[in-house]
Amino acid sequence: MQGFGNRNVFSPADDPVFGIGAARQWLVNEFTRVGNGRLQVALQEFPLFFNGFAATPQNVLATLPGRVPSNDLIVIIAHYDNRAADPTDGESYAPGANDNGSGIALLLESARLLSAYEWNQTIVFLAVAAEEQGTFGSRHFVQTAFLDSKNIIAAINYDGVGGRPGVPHYARLFAPNLRESPSGELARYYEYIAGLYVPAFPVQVIDALDREGRWGDHREFVNA
Repeated sequence: MQGFGNRNVFSPADDPVFGIGAARQWLVNEFTRVGNGRLQVALQEFPLFFNGFAATPQNVLATLPGRVPSNDLIVIIAHYDNRAADPTDGESYAPGANDNGSGIALLLESARLLSAYEWNQTIVFLAVAAEEQGTFGSRHFVQTAFLDSKNIIAAINYDGVGGRPGVPHYARLFAPNLRESPSGELARYYEYIAGLYVPAFPVQVIDALDREGRWGDHREFVNA
């Protein structure tokens, strides 16, 4: 992901090696490659107007159909765009390794592993754009799913999951209203299952929507 130089939604969309368009095509190819022939890969286009700039970003959807016909969806999310200091700067070098190359790496690995099996529910591996300007890509996905009568029963967001040597390795999992909300119920179950299978990599569950003054794509699902 670093190799594309800048993945801002206002970076080039038609350059084969630099910008968000090149990153998007790479994602399409990678989902196709890791999906064991079972992932249905598609693009979801939406308009964006921000600070006097206009663009037409695209989400990348890789859908693993469930064995049971249903409108239920499990959505696993990571944003593939990034930004320099200026949220409209599509030219400066901005590697975005942790935010959010790490989340995309985990999303692709999740798609590779889970597509090797059959599941009752349909799983959508969703790489969204325009997160850095205000979670516009995930908002468009949620609104479209609502209008299509989809029932999103779980949404798990990978955002900034990288680490480095010397830093304690654990996952922070944010869920608002931890004791009473559907998000909290999912978070507690996630922590329980993680404790059974990967006890050396603990999950720290935090009763909040996100970090103070920050946001992630999951907020659009919670708000809906």
